[in-house]
Amino acid sequence: MLQRLPKETGYLSLMCYNFGVDSYNQRKYEESSFWLSQSYDIGKMNVNYSPGTKVQAKVLRLLATVYVEWDCQRFKEKALSAISLANKECIYPAGLYLKIRILLTSGAPEEQVRAALTELLECEVTLDMCLSSVRLLMGEDRELLAFDFLKKLCQHFQSSPDLGSALVLHIELLLQRGKELLGKQKIEDVITGT
Repeated sequence: MLQRLPKETGYLSLMCYNFGVDSYNQRKYEESSFWLSQSYDIGKMNVNYSPGTKVQAKVLRLLATVYVEWDCQRFKEKALSAISLANKECIYPAGLYLKIRILLTSGAPEEQVRAALTELLECEVTLDMCLSSVRLLMGEDRELLAFDFLKKLCQHFQSSPDLGSALVLHIELLLQRGKELLGKQKIEDVITGT
């Protein structure tokens, strides 16, 4: 049908996306994954009339989210595949964050998570997005990775006027973890500017 009516590709892709969103909102994950997959597949059929890379990436990010919320352990590979495709189509901070979330939720090895964090930092995302990633790491008991990433953030954003929020989070996390001496040292370093 689309070969006879190529101009309808974008419209049909959008219609499938809307069905996918509706199904997702009703927590019908299997149905949602079907419609979102159809939306993406239809959208890439005819490049001249496709909805565009930004829309295709948006479809894939939602598809990855569906897999995570449906059963991240069972659909880990599909979720990672969808988010990797989305990030290739159009790199977007939410896509990078979602990749980290998938890796953490599925219990990925430290090297994979570290690589995703490096990718996030290299894409010039906001400090807030990076701090959200630190909180996500702490929530998944990846304390060493979180503190290592915080150090990199402080170096990367050292000239940013928002650096204080990273330093405050670093001190707060040290104190929450019962590392008062390290927290005290960090406060002294901030005061002296070292």
